Amino acid sequence: MSKVANDNNNGHKNANRASRRFKKRITAVISVVILAALVLTWFKLNPVSAAVLDSTPPSLLNAEAVSKQIVYLTFDEPIKDPNTNGGTISIAGFTVTSTLMTDARVVKLALAPDLGTGNVYTTPTKYTVNVNVIKDLSGNASGAMSKDFDAFTPHGKYAPYPVTSGNSTRQCAQCHITHSASAGDLLSSVTIKKVCFVCHGYAGTSIYKVENEFYNWSDANVGTSVY
Repeated sequence: MSKVANDNNNGHKNANRASRRFKKRITAVISVVILAALVLTWFKLNPVSAAVLDSTPPSLLNAEAVSKQIVYLTFDEPIKDPNTNGGTISIAGFTVTSTLMTDARVVKLALAPDLGTGNVYTTPTKYTVNVNVIKDLSGNASGAMSKDFDAFTPHGKYAPYPVTSGNSTRQCAQCHITHSASAGDLLSSVTIKKVCFVCHGYAGTSIYKVENEFYNWSDANVGTSVY
């Protein structure tokens, strides 16, 4: 075989080897891309399983009364509905109905009977909510937890006079009159709502005008108060 033919033959062999190496690299890259796509697809189809590395149970961050009947609990992460996953929520002396809110971090509690008055001088009324077996989305269950909260106080907690914050026993006189009360409990009006309208009515000084919400606006009684 001539030198030229031999060189050509070696050249073809080298080209074939390079081609095979290139094909192997391409195949390896394609395999990695396909595998990554399959993994991403699996996690998209199984979002809860993606959180399986989470081994920490949820914690109760806060409890807050927003009325005499409603208390909100806030957790540090989304949780499963306690009503269907073995969780318990209780407040001594009350029947508690719980509802998991949309973001799954907040639970709304409806209480019966009403919470007591929060503005007790000199120590505001407090309650304790107890929770247990609260599960996060990975299934981690909490142990027993509790959180104290103040009873609902729409006008702030009262403190001994003098104070600089405005929260003092002088605020009692906004609703109660010591020597000339016209209703029980030293109230200035015969119903709680009329007491509220002193400040929250059309002529009141509060920016929160709620009197309109307690009027009968039917065709037969336009503008007639139902209280």
